[in-house]
Amino acid sequence: MMELKKLHKSWNLVKLEALCEKDTGTRDPSLESDKSFIYVDISSVDNVTKRIINSQSLLGKDAPSRARKVIHTNDVIVSTTRPNLNAVALVPPDLNEQICSTGFCVLRANSDLDPNYLFAFVQSTRFVDSLTNLVSGALYPAVNDEQVRTQLIPLPPLLSEQKALASRFKRQMEETERMRRIAERQLEAAKAIRDSILREAFTDLEIQEIPIVTIDEVTSLVIDGPHATPTYVKQGIPFVTVQNIRNRKLSFDNLQYISPQDHEEFTRRGKAEIGDILMTKDGTLGIPCLVDDAREFSFFVSVALIKPIRDRIDSEYFFYALDSPLVQSRIDEQSAGAGLKHIVLEEIKALEIPLPETKEDQIEFAQSLRCRIEKLAPIIATAEKQLEAINALPKAYLREVFGIFEPPELDERPDIDDEAEEWEEEDKQED
Repeated sequence: MMELKKLHKSWNLVKLEALCEKDTGTRDPSLESDKSFIYVDISSVDNVTKRIINSQSLLGKDAPSRARKVIHTNDVIVSTTRPNLNAVALVPPDLNEQICSTGFCVLRANSDLDPNYLFAFVQSTRFVDSLTNLVSGALYPAVNDEQVRTQLIPLPPLLSEQKALASRFKRQMEETERMRRIAERQLEAAKAIRDSILREAFTDLEIQEIPIVTIDEVTSLVIDGPHATPTYVKQGIPFVTVQNIRNRKLSFDNLQYISPQDHEEFTRRGKAEIGDILMTKDGTLGIPCLVDDAREFSFFVSVALIKPIRDRIDSEYFFYALDSPLVQSRIDEQSAGAGLKHIVLEEIKALEIPLPETKEDQIEFAQSLRCRIEKLAPIIATAEKQLEAINALPKAYLREVFGIFEPPELDERPDIDDEAEEWEEEDKQED
């Protein structure tokens, strides 16, 4: 069998526009006001599983102004907004000839490109990083269709080879999804115990009729980071995103860095300090993190900085209150139905928590909770680390195929030659 590295030598880099139909079609559903259609918008795509999960059935009279692009079975749709989130999907048969948002670039492969191979490519680091670099520093991080269509795809010369590679990736993804479901169930079981501890503790406060306050009443500042993707540098000031809030702790692993000048600009409104709280406001919502590290850092728009009024509320108590079922259920309600979930600062400020009158009572309450929850921390951390490793597998699989300039050394290419022969035989039979 050939090594993938040797196989790459026969590939060409080809622009997507040369391999995809130029005109994929548009339709205005509002012209048929009483006719129903299925609409796929950005929030319909799960950017973890890469599937369309929340499409909407609408009447033409209710069609949004962005509902214009026609989609067919096996089209690949790519969200042009926030390309770093990689909201992409392969259109299933039940959505054939339906409508998607103009916020997607619709890629319809021609006869020289296998749709499943194309779908694998748009999930690759090569594709995501290339688009993300185009919006670095932009106030509104979005690319246009032309920028997507001019991306270069490493193309095996044989369609059968594309199908074989896509088939292998599909099997790998199915196995990854199976492992992900198992890991998620294990993590959910551990978190359920933690949630029950928090629920019991804060229910007791409700029974005691402890006063309720809003976040706005007990904070001096609630802000988020810059709304423009910064210019990253190799060395500089750590730049924290939601990926750096792990197991409700601030992690300085796998960071991007920004220049001291950008850091100074980004922290003009407020700088994170020990005892402050960070909260995720994009993607996985509402995860609080108590800042316990004196290192300087900036943070992205996806993270909120919450500064408690220190003589009014204890930071550790505040952290547990934000993580309580009372607050988390409210956050879930506010983001219900969204694919790419988001919470705004005003919604954070309006969240309500119970507040014992004295800081001594708050501190005693927090210490009691900590003793019980710390016993679960290693179990949850292990489960989250396992899930993180599973979620990294697709990138590793895709790197084998699309890391064309510095591809990894492989001893052999499992099953590819045999699969290619099978596809070639099927093609002959179809012809």
